[in-house]
Amino acid sequence: MEPGWKNSQLDVTLPGVYSLQQRLFGDLINIAGLQAHYFMNQNDEWWHTSQTNDNFMYKGKTRQEIFQDYLSRTHQFLTSKDKQMVMFTDMLLPKHNGGPPWSLSKVTDHLPKDIVMATWSPYSNDFFAQKGFKNTWTITNGFKADSLKPSASDSGYGQIFYLLFQSLFDYTAQERGTTFTYLSTLPTANYAWNKDTKGTIPTQDWVLQKMPAFLGSLSFKDNPAAGDKLTPVNIPNSANIDGIDQIQKITSAGDIPVKTGAVLAAPSSTITIALPPNTKASSFYILDAVYPNEKADIANLQTAYLKDPRSRPYGMIVGKYRINYTDGTNSETNIRLGRSIGLYQYTLAPNRFGEEIRAVVPLSDDQVRGLTQYEMINPHPDKEVKSFEVEGNYDYAPILVSALTMRDVK
Repeated sequence: MEPGWKNSQLDVTLPGVYSLQQRLFGDLINIAGLQAHYFMNQNDEWWHTSQTNDNFMYKGKTRQEIFQDYLSRTHQFLTSKDKQMVMFTDMLLPKHNGGPPWSLSKVTDHLPKDIVMATWSPYSNDFFAQKGFKNTWTITNGFKADSLKPSASDSGYGQIFYLLFQSLFDYTAQERGTTFTYLSTLPTANYAWNKDTKGTIPTQDWVLQKMPAFLGSLSFKDNPAAGDKLTPVNIPNSANIDGIDQIQKITSAGDIPVKTGAVLAAPSSTITIALPPNTKASSFYILDAVYPNEKADIANLQTAYLKDPRSRPYGMIVGKYRINYTDGTNSETNIRLGRSIGLYQYTLAPNRFGEEIRAVVPLSDDQVRGLTQYEMINPHPDKEVKSFEVEGNYDYAPILVSALTMRDVK
C-alpha cells in the first residue's frame, strides 16, 4: 500500500503489483468464463483525498504518469484475455478528482479509446465523448440519483449496490442515508428510457416516497405451499409507544390484512404469540420496527454494528423470528436492520427501505414514524405450529411488534 493514504491505496509503482493483479484478474476471468465480455477495473476515487502540489510527484514520477501507466498496462492485460476494460471515471473527470492540482484528466489523451468510461457521479459523460471514447455508461448507485445528467454519447446504463450501506453502515447517517440505498433499479431504467427528454431524474419524490414495496427486490419469496387465506393474529397493547393511536388505525400493510397492537421484544422480554390448536401456516407476515428509546441510541446501534462481524454485509442482527412447532422443534431467522426491518423513528423516511422489506407503512404524512413488513417463509408447512416468537437483542433498541398475519397452506 502507498503510505499516507489510510492504507487503502495500492502502490502501483511496486514491481510485484502487476504479477499479483494478473493472477487475481486471471482467476476472476476464468471464473466468469467465455460469456463475460467486460471486465470492470473500478478505480473508484483513487487518491481521493489530500491531493496537493507537494505530493504530485511520487518516486520520481508524476501522478499523471503513474496513473496512465497503470491503466495502460491493465488495458493491455485485459485485451490479451479478450475482455473489454470498463473503469469508473472518478479520477479523470475534471469536476470530480481529475482537476487541479494534479489534473489527472489529461491522462485521457493517452488512453486507448475502447475503454468503457462508467460514471456514477452527477457529472455528464460529454467530456469523454469529446475525447473520443467510443462507449460511455451511466452507472447509478443511488448517489445523487435525482440529478444525473444525460449525455447523448451514453451507450449503456447500469447499477451498482452498496451492500454495507443497506445494513447500518451509514444506514442511520441522515446526510447520506437517502442516497446510498437499494434505490437504483427504477432510476436506472427511467434514465435509460428518458435520457433525451429529461434533464434530471425525479427520484426523491416518486421513488423514495411513493414506491415502498417496489424496492424490496428480494422481499417476495417463493412459497410453494402458499394458500389463499390470510389470518391476522391479535397483538396486545402492552407498550407505551409514541404514535400508538396511528398504529391502531392500520388495517392492512402491503395488501395484507392486520390487527394491530404494540409489544416490545428485548433481551429480557421475548414476545411469544400463541396460535390456535392445529394451526398450519406457509408463511408469517410481521409488521414491526426497531424502536430506539432515545435518539442517542442510534449511535449505540452503530457502535454495536461495527463490533459484530456477523452483521456484514447483510445487515445488523437485532433479534430473531422463531416459529415453534408442536413437536418441540423450531425454525428461526435473524432480524437484520436495514435488510428485513427498519427504524421506527429518528431516521429519514427513505431509510426504512430494505432489500427484504416488502412494505413500508408510515404513520403520518410527515413520515416521522413508520413500520416495516417482512415475510418469513415457514420451511416446514406440514408441521403444526404452536407459537411465533420475536426476540430482541438490545434493551435500548427493542423490536416493536405491531402485527402478525398467517398465510395458510394450500
